[in-house]
Amino acid sequence: MGPEPTDQCFHLVRRIALPTVRFHDLRHDHITQLLLRGVPLKVVSARAGHAGIAITADLYDHLLPGADEQAAAKLDDVYAWQAPVGDVKW
Repeated sequence: MGPEPTDQCFHLVRRIALPTVRFHDLRHDHITQLLLRGVPLKVVSARAGHAGIAITADLYDHLLPGADEQAAAKLDDVYAWQAPVGDVKW
């Protein structure tokens, strides 16, 4: 029986001098990328296998600086009022 596929993969990584990345690093990156792309916290938390969204929020909330400002801007868009153009009869 030949070498395991994971052994072959790690051998290739060393041979072409890629940086070493731990499995946990890949997991962290996966969660980070989802959050940065706006995937809902509940979905990301479930994919991460966390017992609840509070764990995910506590661990990753630093990734979303300005989130409050973004939320406020979205509400501004929803409730934005534009002055009518031309003669408007009320």
